[in-house]
Amino acid sequence: MIRRLRLLRRFSHLQISPSGAVLPLTARRNLYSVTSPARRQQRGQKPKFVLSLQLQRRREEYGFCTRAMETEEAQLFSPYLWVRIRCSKDVADTLSEALLCFGASSASIDESNSKDSCEETFHPIEVTTGLWIVPKWKTPPVQNATNIVLSPGMAFGTGEHPTTKLCLCLLHSLIKGGEKFLDYGTGSGVLGIAALKMGAEFSVGIDVDSQAVASALQNIALNEIETDKMKVYLVSGVESSNRKELSAAKLNFDIVIANILLNPLLELAEDIVSYGKPGAVIGLSGIISEQIEQIKERFSLYLDEISVAEMEGWACIHGIKR
Repeated sequence: MIRRLRLLRRFSHLQISPSGAVLPLTARRNLYSVTSPARRQQRGQKPKFVLSLQLQRRREEYGFCTRAMETEEAQLFSPYLWVRIRCSKDVADTLSEALLCFGASSASIDESNSKDSCEETFHPIEVTTGLWIVPKWKTPPVQNATNIVLSPGMAFGTGEHPTTKLCLCLLHSLIKGGEKFLDYGTGSGVLGIAALKMGAEFSVGIDVDSQAVASALQNIALNEIETDKMKVYLVSGVESSNRKELSAAKLNFDIVIANILLNPLLELAEDIVSYGKPGAVIGLSGIISEQIEQIKERFSLYLDEISVAEMEGWACIHGIKR
């Protein structure tokens, strides 16, 4: 059985167990869980319900999770903190009911039908006039439009989130043809793919999450992008060979976009800007409207002509590198 939870754009503290570990959490949309009967049988365990929560560090809030959990430490500019709770089905049902208080809804589906359910969830999205995000199993509604084909996975950037839309709209307004583009925290690779389809000469995506890199590479193939037109790098450490190669590419890009989170944007400001050549457009997103002034103040050290676009409480800021 798979339990799919969909959080609405309502964010609150999750207080599941006061005795549990304290983590800085804010619930994000698209939560779901999967159990593997084969794995349970192999381990000789009784049927358990595994609830996996995809969470985002959006504000400096603290929530509580049960002790029976597994977590993966969030990378510096990864948008997710993964919490996996193993519990019996009745406990999972109780938790699902509790999550309703925070704007979540849930539905149970057979594991054998999980693929069909996923395909029913994602539909083509028109981001702006003539620009569509299309799941790989759907036919593009407008054949002669700029259609970006995606396999919606765990990486951020399916086109549904306002920050992704804001960044795509920014690209749409900037690209005239022949630009070099860097996506700082590439996720699904949607921005780099979009840049090429709009007329950019070359795209680079970087991420600290291996799952994001794998997702981006899959989506590059789906869109029949030539391998020499878009490169994706896993940057997992300061001294990694990929990071050294990227260092040589600094001051080389016409457009740089970082759709990540507030704290990484603040901490990595100098590094983000360093990839752009003088006069490059630097775009910054992944923040809520209340955080605009913090980003403007931090990046005013490097950028002129700073502008802001907002959508549904989220923001995208861009400016010109000095």
